[in-house]
Amino acid sequence: MDSDDCLNVFEQRPRLVNLCISLTFIFTTPDNSDDEAILDVLRKGLDRLSDNFPWIAGKITKSDGDTALWRIVRMDGCPQLIVKDLRHDTSIRTMEEMRSIHFAPDAVPQNIFAPRKTVLVRIPVPLPVLVVQASFIRGGLVVCLSASHAATDFMGLYQIVLAFHWACKGETLRQEDISISNMPRRNMIPLLEASEDISKEVDHQRQPRGPSTTKVKSHFLSQCSWGTFKISKVAVKILKSEAIASLQSGYVSSDDIVSGFVWQAVTRARLHRLDPKTPTILARHINARRYLGIAESYPGLCINTAFSKFPMGKLVSMPLWSIAQALRSRIDPVTSNFAHYTRSVASVLSNSPDKDVLRTFAKFDHSSDLSLTSGASVSESLPLDFNLGLGNPASLRVPLPSPLGLQSVVGLAPKTAQGDWIVYMCLRNDDLWRLRKDSTFTNHASWLSENWTSTLLRSLQSTVAAQND
Repeated sequence: MDSDDCLNVFEQRPRLVNLCISLTFIFTTPDNSDDEAILDVLRKGLDRLSDNFPWIAGKITKSDGDTALWRIVRMDGCPQLIVKDLRHDTSIRTMEEMRSIHFAPDAVPQNIFAPRKTVLVRIPVPLPVLVVQASFIRGGLVVCLSASHAATDFMGLYQIVLAFHWACKGETLRQEDISISNMPRRNMIPLLEASEDISKEVDHQRQPRGPSTTKVKSHFLSQCSWGTFKISKVAVKILKSEAIASLQSGYVSSDDIVSGFVWQAVTRARLHRLDPKTPTILARHINARRYLGIAESYPGLCINTAFSKFPMGKLVSMPLWSIAQALRSRIDPVTSNFAHYTRSVASVLSNSPDKDVLRTFAKFDHSSDLSLTSGASVSESLPLDFNLGLGNPASLRVPLPSPLGLQSVVGLAPKTAQGDWIVYMCLRNDDLWRLRKDSTFTNHASWLSENWTSTLLRSLQSTVAAQND
């Protein structure tokens, strides 16, 4: 294949091919909606999308040879559209039932509404770049776009969603967007010059020699659940206003505020079982495009991880503005070294035949650390109607995978149409229970998850009571 089809150096990490990222759009359908007309719009949209971006219809595979690289093999046709009619399945919530529980993620299970899981145990090679599923439910339609994480990140998927919307409307896509999307990927990520030193921050991702030092115990992972919280737009505004009032200088974003608020709250919930001197690290996955001079509309994967560290006892006693400021200092475009650090990561990967030499979780402690991804900016895609004749989607959700093996993963999901923040957390059950009982947290955050039965809650209460005896 042409070298232009090679994935960029970040996309060459072998574990990414095991992962998919998805966005689910939930529409209300009238009683007289025309299913075939809706599907015709989606199919024609995928055709137009593939005409403009041929790689989206492609599949990811690995070239032969000692220096095998992951690449996209371009295929004829367009991405697969899977159609499910679930209107006769009484185990599936109706649109009104979903609305009544505020579209809690539990109501849109991944194994039903997503065309593939977030974590692929068995990888079909070649692997489709994009798969779309349309599921009809009573009173609604759920459209899920699932992309390989080896080909894109959440900002990239947002660009695909935008292009798909315009393709469904039959609109002409901007030539600039077409050019950026189809640019050769192989050398997209800039490397260090020969005279530049590798950033010390790369050490956070270096694989240690010998047995892995990643601190994880199987019983921790087996006792985890997803918890979902909503932090209202008003609550975020209050938290940010209080923080800004205390700042002597500098800037913090709403994302900094929410990230710090969540990190501190989870740490409080964990202190019952850990020494206050125990360090806690927030591994925050950052869109690196602007740091590298890459267009924001670039649809490929371009993220790096910023690490912040405090003793747990200190973190829980810090004012929120101070935590947010510390998080901002790691990624400030003007004062931080995040650009150099990101180019250092790219250079280490580029110079090593083993693309697994760096891992985000190389030194991650699942019992005390936290991994945070933010897709809050993707909320801009909520008004997109895809020309289905159904109006704007009632909700946008990220379908949640099984919690097995994902302890300490946190996601700031796309904001709601009202500007509220949705936070997904995969935590130990006892930590999640304490978080729900933390008034400092729940004064600003409300519980959305529906899959915790009263039996499980009673079990957790018993566990916590026994630990307190």
